[in-house]
Amino acid sequence: MTGILQIEIMDVYNGDLYGQPLSKNPFDQFSFYYTPDGGNTRLVTLELGTVNGDATYADLLNAFQKAIAAKSLNSVITAELGGSFTERCYISTYGYGQQYECDLGRYIVLKSTSATIAVKNMDNMGLPNAGWYVSTGVIPILGGIVWDMMNDNGAGNY
Repeated sequence: MTGILQIEIMDVYNGDLYGQPLSKNPFDQFSFYYTPDGGNTRLVTLELGTVNGDATYADLLNAFQKAIAAKSLNSVITAELGGSFTERCYISTYGYGQQYECDLGRYIVLKSTSATIAVKNMDNMGLPNAGWYVSTGVIPILGGIVWDMMNDNGAGNY
């Protein structure tokens, strides 16, 4: 059994205007389902800490690597920087809108050669409690934050 999970997060607004694609990233947790070969599926929540401001995708990768090690999964799951991505968003304020675009994104890729790791089911629907979260349970209202997750579970979304 193998698993690949490709994770995306970007503050498009601040990436476009100021070159800081993680500037207002509100998320400090990421959860996914982990099924080891011959084992039972469980939800794993990684405590990433705050990765925003002038943080880079290398900083975000480092947070994922430390969080995976803290869960004692670093012998079966690795984290690495993946390819680049571009995102767009449209922010409307007081009846006026503006489109923003940023091409500074880098995927965080989780890989396992001995387990399935997933955030979506075979129908490409999100699994309960999987994905990005904030430890306070409240995602602040911020314009321009874009995120996505894709796994190689055969749903055609990777």
